[in-house]
Amino acid sequence: MNAVKRNAVNWDNSPRECKLCGAVFKPKAPNQIYCSRECLRRAKNEKRNEDARRAREWISPNMTKIREMVKDDPNYARAQIKEMKNGKANRR
Repeated sequence: MNAVKRNAVNWDNSPRECKLCGAVFKPKAPNQIYCSRECLRRAKNEKRNEDARRAREWISPNMTKIREMVKDDPNYARAQIKEMKNGKANRR
């Protein structure tokens, strides 16, 4: 008689390809997309670096505008910064 674990969840544990390095691995969890902790760590670092690069690209050309807005009215500045991020900045 085959006993089934009470809280077992059925999921596809067939071999997958690592999202970062491309190695084929057998996942240990249903949502596992990286083959190892090293690949997971590298992927997180790459994402963090990409987010920082995007922030620098956005801040650099807008820094003068941001400084002027904060000096004049901090509350107005916060709203304008949100709009600038969405590409909808209104001119004062």
